[in-house]
Amino acid sequence: MAPTGRTAHPATTCLGAHLARHQVAIATGELLHRLPGPWSVSRIETARTPVGIDVLDLALAAPSTS
Repeated sequence: MAPTGRTAHPATTCLGAHLARHQVAIATGELLHRLPGPWSVSRIETARTPVGIDVLDLALAAPSTS
């Protein structure tokens, strides 16, 4: 007997989801690089959700000048 209901087939994902996440990562890095002033990402916390990855906390800091 074949399985029926919600467990019969695995959940599907968008074919472009991985590419979109990669593009966002590259774009964010380039944006921080091109903005005036020195920026660095001191902390980033992410969480996987059923539809992708959410950024929970992103801390930007200017490097200390000594």
